[in-house]
Amino acid sequence: MGDDELDPVVRAVRADVAPMTEEDFAATRAKVLALATRPRTADQSAGQAAVGQAAGRSPRRWWGVAAGFGVLAAAGVLAQAVLGGPAPATAEAARAMTGAADAITTSDPVLGPGQYRYTVTRGRSAVLRDAGGTRFRWLDEEVLESWVPAVEGEEYLVRPQETDRRDWLVGTEEQARAAGVRLEPTPQAEVRGRCDRTCREEPGTWQAPNEKFLTGLPREPEQLLRRLLDDSRGRGSSESQEVLVYAADLLRSGRVPADLRAALFRALALLPGLEVADRSANLDGRKGVALAVTDGEARQEVLVDPATGEFIGERRVLTEPDDSLPAGTVVWSSSVETAVVDGLGARP
Repeated sequence: MGDDELDPVVRAVRADVAPMTEEDFAATRAKVLALATRPRTADQSAGQAAVGQAAGRSPRRWWGVAAGFGVLAAAGVLAQAVLGGPAPATAEAARAMTGAADAITTSDPVLGPGQYRYTVTRGRSAVLRDAGGTRFRWLDEEVLESWVPAVEGEEYLVRPQETDRRDWLVGTEEQARAAGVRLEPTPQAEVRGRCDRTCREEPGTWQAPNEKFLTGLPREPEQLLRRLLDDSRGRGSSESQEVLVYAADLLRSGRVPADLRAALFRALALLPGLEVADRSANLDGRKGVALAVTDGEARQEVLVDPATGEFIGERRVLTEPDDSLPAGTVVWSSSVETAVVDGLGARP
C-alpha cells in the first residue's frame, strides 16, 4: 500500500485526535502498517513474494476497509474499447451480476440509538517456509472485526486477530513443528476512536470508504465502471482484474448502501473478461456464484449470492501449477459478514 492510500486510513483510524500531532500520526501509521505487512522471517517473506508473483499480485490489504462498501451490448463494447483487448463479459456472468443487483432490496437496516454496524472479515493468505530441508506451505488466517456507529463522531472499535487456524497446502502441522517452524499467532491490539470533522472531510478510498466517498460515487453503471477503471489503472497487471479487486475492496467494508451495491454489480456486468467460474462456490460455509477474471497464472474471483445480492467474499486461485502447488489451489481469500448489534463489542 502506498502512502497515498495508507495516510487517509491512518487519519480515519485516529480521527479521535484533533488535531493529530506528527508524533501521534507516526505512531499510529506504524501500527496500521504493521497490521498490513507484519514482517515474516526471510524465508516466509520469500514465499509470500513467490505466491504473489505467481498470482500476478501481492496479497490484498483487506484489513484497511474496517477504518472507514438488462446489460446493454453497446455498453459492453464501450468498456472493451476502454480496456483495449479482453472480450466482453460472458452472457452468463452478466446475467448473474444483474440478477444479484435485482435481488438487492432498496433499503438498508436502520441503526437505532446505541446500535452499531458489525462487520467481520476473515482473510487467508499463503505462507511458505523452508525448514530442516523440507518445504512447508499453508494458509494463515486473520480475523478483523469492526463496530461502526450509525452517526459519525461516536466511538468505533476495530479488533484484529491472527488466529491459530492453518489450512495446510504442503506438509502438516506436526511435521512443521518437528522441523522447528514457529507457528504461534502474533497478538494484535484493538483500536478505538471517534471520527471528528477532519475525518468526515477526508476524501476516502475504495479500500477505506467513508460517507463522503460513498456518496460521491456514481450510481449509473457505465459511469461507475469508468470511475473504477480510472482509479485502479496501473495498479495491477490486468485492468479487468484490478477493477474486480477494487470493487471487492469496497464491498468488503460492509458499508456500501443498497443502491450503490446494485449499481456496482451492474457495472461489473459490463466488465470485459468477466465469466462464471463456479456456480456453487463455497467460502467459509456460504455458497454463491464465483465470478472471475483470469490473467495468466491466476484467477481473481468475487462470490455473490444471486438470490439475495449479498457479497460473500473473494478468492485468488491458481490456474497454472506454482512450484509445489497445483492448479486450482486457493492462495488467498477473504470472506465478510455484516450485522446490526446492540452495543460496542457485541456480536450477533
